[in-house]
Amino acid sequence: MPAAESAEGSIDANQIDLYFSTSGSASSAQQVSRAVATGDVSVRQEDRRGTSNRAEYTASEGKFVLPGGNQRYMTQLETRPRGVN
Repeated sequence: MPAAESAEGSIDANQIDLYFSTSGSASSAQQVSRAVATGDVSVRQEDRRGTSNRAEYTASEGKFVLPGGNQRYMTQLETRPRGVN
């Protein structure tokens, strides 16, 4: 299963598409600016974990969004389906 990790968290999925940006210099390293994961997605960020059919990560915001179906959000102490308080 493909996986990607950064200082902000990690993502596992059946498929992960990575989008890169550079600082403009020909010798500069590319950095991930965005990631889109599909199929059996699991994301981790600090003590939180979420699962979904699709997830998007934006580096500029440093956050994951789970717009796909079957979302589930969890912390170390709790597990709850989306929209349940």
